[in-house]
Formats: sequence, C-alpha cells, structure tokens
Amino acid sequence: CNGYNYELMKNCPFEVIPKYLEKREFPNDQIKDARVTHIWTQSKEVSEMVSKTCYIEKVVNKYEDMIGNVDGILLARDDAINHLKMSKPFLDAGLPIYIDKPLATSYLEGKKILDLQKYPAQVFTCSALRYAKEFNKKLDDLDLGKILKIDARISKDWEKYSIHIIEPLISLIPHRGRLEEYSFSKKGNISTLKLSYEKIKNINISTLGSIKIEPQIKIIGEKRSLNLIFKDTFFAFKYALNQFIKTVKYKEILINQDSILEIISLIEIGMRND
Repeated sequence: CNGYNYELMKNCPFEVIPKYLEKREFPNDQIKDARVTHIWTQSKEVSEMVSKTCYIEKVVNKYEDMIGNVDGILLARDDAINHLKMSKPFLDAGLPIYIDKPLATSYLEGKKILDLQKYPAQVFTCSALRYAKEFNKKLDDLDLGKILKIDARISKDWEKYSIHIIEPLISLIPHRGRLEEYSFSKKGNISTLKLSYEKIKNINISTLGSIKIEPQIKIIGEKRSLNLIFKDTFFAFKYALNQFIKTVKYKEILINQDSILEIISLIEIGMRND
C-alpha cells in the first residue's frame, strides 16, 4: 500500500519478503486505494523499524489507539491464540478487520470471533493462497476424468501453515459433497490429514516440517494428472488485500462464513492429534 525503502527492507528477518518485492516496480505495482497510516507491534523497536521501512506515519503505544483514526485494521499476526483478544476492541468499535490466517485453530474460537461482528462482512480472513493464480481453478473445469487422488503439500508446521494449502484445496473442489471419513497421522515433523468426501474419496493434506517445497496440489484423474505449484506470492497477497479493501468500501461478504469455519474445523482435527 505504501511502497517501501529498498535498503531498509534488506534487514527484514523474513527473507522471502524482500525477494518477492524486489521483482516488482513501485509505485506502479502498489495498491492505489489504501494507505497504512498507523502501526503497533509488541516491540517499539520493531514498530519503528517497520514504520521507517514501509513509510507508516504513526507508531502507537497501544493498538486500541488506532480506533477513531483509521477506516480498517490489518491484524497481521499468525498467532491464532491472540486473535480473539486483539480483534475484540476493533470489532466492538465496528471497524472492518482483516485477521491473518488462521482465524482460529478451533471451531468454537472461530465462531466466537465471528459472532462479535457488528455486521456480516466486518471480519475478512483467509490464506492469501485462496487467490493464488496457480490455484485459481475449479476441478469440474479441468477435464481430468474421475478423480482418483489429490495430494496437497506445504512446508513447515500444521498449526500455522496447513491453512495455506487447505483453503485453496477447498476452493478448488466446491462440489465435494459431505465429509464422510477422516484420519490424521504424524511421523516426525510430517503431519497428514486424510479426507474422504462423498464425491472425492482420496485426499491427503500434508505439512512437511523442515522439508522445503513450494505449496502444491497434485490431482490424479483417470484421463490425466495435474500438479498445481504456487509461485507468485506478491500476486496472491496483493489480491487478498484488495479484496479486504473492497469489504471496507462496500461491506460485501466475499468469503462465506460457513467456509471459514469448515477450514478451521479441518485445521482443528490436526491440532487435536498433533
């Protein structure tokens, strides 16, 4: 939204961010319809660093200080355990809020947050990979024949990263029918959720711990197979932010609440057994 300082961004502790940003041209590639004006983090030092790097004008001492000064909130933290506590003041104030993935790691916690909304589209939450151009397809349109198996994989841990592959997978197979069976297993750092739906029987979702791969969904059909591999992080993140801006402007529901809670329920299966 704001552009960034190229030299200062080199100090970002998440090296993937400068890598995908440096492939873009600013201001041509930045979002034109919004600006980030206030920042809070748990560390004043971190807040000042991000403020200088991303041209954010005001560092606040308490995140509640943003209320009355902004049109919307980006709760850009993936520690789901804090989402209810940190989002509540903004929800109570009627501010639209983008809550980072996952919204929650239990159905009941997710429902508590959504039930605090003053209007139905107040909470926007998703993995940006929902909007990845590599996954932006519908299974029914791919002409693969009868689906024999789907393998969805991503690096890192189940709690924070499984949503990045669960959400695009669920979007990919809208006509899956009801969930009939599931099982969860863990071997070392590799966690796998096996799902059997009414219309698609053999789905595996895995987080691979320290094994480094790009997020991918492999679909094996009777006619042919297809491997969808995520590449363009910037596109997906920018698209998701634009979707949130749309909800701020028009209060339009872009992601069905039942879909949000279904995804959380799948994450929760792993959390109960991880």
